[in-house]
Amino acid sequence: MELVELNENVSVVECLNQQPDHPVDAMWAGRGALRSDCDEQLFLYVEFRNPVKLHSVVFTGLGDGTRPNHVKLYANVGAISFDMVEQGEPCTQHADLEPLWQLRDGRMVATLQTRFAKFQSVSKLGIFIGGNVGDEESTSLLGLGFSGQLVGTERANHKINMAGHEDQRHSLGGQGF
Repeated sequence: MELVELNENVSVVECLNQQPDHPVDAMWAGRGALRSDCDEQLFLYVEFRNPVKLHSVVFTGLGDGTRPNHVKLYANVGAISFDMVEQGEPCTQHADLEPLWQLRDGRMVATLQTRFAKFQSVSKLGIFIGGNVGDEESTSLLGLGFSGQLVGTERANHKINMAGHEDQRHSLGGQGF
């Protein structure tokens, strides 16, 4: 199975509890870190233009204690809210990133491999970050990447529907893999 970077297939990215001066948009554009506001929690919502088979999520963080640790993934969630977590809505996968962090090209990177069978046709993804590795008051994220396959294109050239997207060079944080 050939994996491809799926970042260009993202059409919507939103985040709950982001600091106004460190928003998710700046992270996607590679202009700075996303930071949590009121506490260490962040909740990101991602929509893909085309359904994907999600193999892994790559987190890029700072070298300090603010990089993410406790993560929950919600495949094909319609909307996100912190109530989902507080009320115990089952997630598709959860993990602690602390043992996965490695220094790569001067940045801290954690690659979370999904339970691939549960992520076979993902069009929407909720990413709840419930804490960080240093028990700091806020959590920071420099970049986020996705790898896998586009659904129904296993034998195709992995064309991505970019219709209606102004900047076809769009990348999520400019971090790559």
